[in-house]
Amino acid sequence: MGIHGDPVKAKLAIENARRTGIRVEDPYGYPRAFGYVPDEGDRKWLASFGARVKGSVLDPTAGGGSIPLEAVRLGLSTYANDLNPVAALIEYATVKWPAELGMAVKTKFLQIAAEWRAYVESRVTAFYPQHRAPDEIAHTYLWARTIRCPYCEGLVPLSPNWRLAPSGTGVRLIPKCEKDPAKRRCEFEVVEKLTEHSAGTIAGGDATCPFPDCGRVIDGDEVKRQAQAGQMVTNCMW
Repeated sequence: MGIHGDPVKAKLAIENARRTGIRVEDPYGYPRAFGYVPDEGDRKWLASFGARVKGSVLDPTAGGGSIPLEAVRLGLSTYANDLNPVAALIEYATVKWPAELGMAVKTKFLQIAAEWRAYVESRVTAFYPQHRAPDEIAHTYLWARTIRCPYCEGLVPLSPNWRLAPSGTGVRLIPKCEKDPAKRRCEFEVVEKLTEHSAGTIAGGDATCPFPDCGRVIDGDEVKRQAQAGQMVTNCMW
């Protein structure tokens, strides 16, 4: 199955990485299978087994198609399907069509992708501002519900934690402690370790102001009041 090394040790290393937020590169000690392209030597080695490997490969629950993809790359007769129509469509697009139609699939994909991008951009560009373009193009946006701190009037993003991915990737808030209340808001940066995350700003219904010159607890009744008055809004932190 291509599982080498010590999989038990590797699993422990992965679990430790999840707890600490420190990523482990290649815990199994070798590259992932899909990063390897079979060459002519591999195919000759496979052919040397004769009739034992001349049968067809059948994967009736193929999911995204990893097994049929590898079978096709080795030149084997392959059949695959999945109950989920989305998975079945992915199998067509990544296994069947490229094998049968070659580069024509890529040409058609690029055409459809360009049309789709133009359509999407026309509808969502207003929601993803590019304040520093063309020198800097923003690809990452974080949206959060916000309220105004009743003490310092800063815009408080609400989240119980700032974790973005199991790997430990998350958010560190950067409060802008301006004198003008309208400019008191939080920007953010993406960090890789749990220890670098900012603390959550809401728990048990109560919020906590993240601005270091305030830092007060905002009672849950005040949070509800702002929400009911339509003052809790979703804002983009870029």
